[in-house]
Amino acid sequence: MIRVYDAAGNVIETHTHTGEFKEPQVFTRIMFDTIKGIIGDIAAGAIKDQRIALSHEQLTALDLKLREALSENAHLSQRVTELEGLVAERDATIAQLQSSADLDPFAFEILKFFFNESRDLSTREVATRFSMPMGVAEFHTDTLLERRLIQQTVIGVSTDFGEQPAMFAITSAGRKYVMQHR
Repeated sequence: MIRVYDAAGNVIETHTHTGEFKEPQVFTRIMFDTIKGIIGDIAAGAIKDQRIALSHEQLTALDLKLREALSENAHLSQRVTELEGLVAERDATIAQLQSSADLDPFAFEILKFFFNESRDLSTREVATRFSMPMGVAEFHTDTLLERRLIQQTVIGVSTDFGEQPAMFAITSAGRKYVMQHR
């Protein structure tokens, strides 16, 4: 039997129900869980939408940075190529100037000494051979080294037991120079 009450608590209607009754608590709990799930899905969907929008913004920003970096990299690669070309031109000009510039007469005589001796020589041997101070011999040796007409073959060493002077030998460029300027 189903009774309907008014606000004062008096029975105002009576109904007879045939069939099975469901517990109001079970129905309420099922409805609550369903509503809660729907709300959760809506909230989760909204959060997902926000996260997707944020991720899209971040991806767009990173894509822009990547495009800028690639553009800058291409520009810098082109600049490196240009600079390498300029360095090659400069080196060629230096080599041309060095080969075309005549040596100081003393430096040329020292180079011929290396050429004729065909062995490693020290700066002291050069100074002795040409009766010149060590400083002058070192100056001319440095000039020949800079022009790559001679090369250092032994590094000079000084110890308690004695001294091993630096030794130098003529290079193929030095031999060529002597032959072209005889």
